[in-house]
Amino acid sequence: MIIIPTGRYDYYLLKQAGRLVSYLNTREQILRSAVQLFGTKGYQATSIQDICELAGVSKGAVFHYFNNKNELLFEIHEEIIDILITQCESIFKNDSLVPSQKLRELVDVMVGLMADYRPYIVVLFQEYINIQEHKFDLVKARRDRCEEIVAAVIKQGILSGEFRQDLEFSILAKLFFGICNWTYIWLNPEGPLTPQQIAENIWKVFVGGLKAAITKGE
Repeated sequence: MIIIPTGRYDYYLLKQAGRLVSYLNTREQILRSAVQLFGTKGYQATSIQDICELAGVSKGAVFHYFNNKNELLFEIHEEIIDILITQCESIFKNDSLVPSQKLRELVDVMVGLMADYRPYIVVLFQEYINIQEHKFDLVKARRDRCEEIVAAVIKQGILSGEFRQDLEFSILAKLFFGICNWTYIWLNPEGPLTPQQIAENIWKVFVGGLKAAITKGE
């Protein structure tokens, strides 16, 4: 145990905090540089040296934070999926919302990610196949968890009678992600519609189809 004189304790804490900030800033700069290069050049065509030059760090610095280039790719996926799962789980567990409201919140999360983290999303969809096999299964399991949450919300709506009974919830969950995932291709955050307005349009079409049998009295 390190014993620090009381009079120097605040200085010690500030110094340690400064080191932590520096550590996190350097790590983030390396990650951001990898995201930019993987998204523009592709994972295979990007070298560690490319990342070093863009980040303004040495190879030693890169390998201090990441064991290899593939670990960088894995961490990029983990950052986005962590955000997605955390928000999806929170929405799913919110018992004050009916299923259609939960779907609205989920669409907002998905489209918001596409708008706010587009460079990361490009890498997420286009380069995940390059993640090494032992970590690929982890990524796939976490992606599957997101789909399971949406499927569970739709199933809640079917069982409660809010959604029509003649559709398969697992297929609808795949359709949900098929609609939301591809918005990163065409969504323009500077365009005439905000991400929130785009999310509302998606939600109206999707939930409108789910509720069609009820609203039309079929």
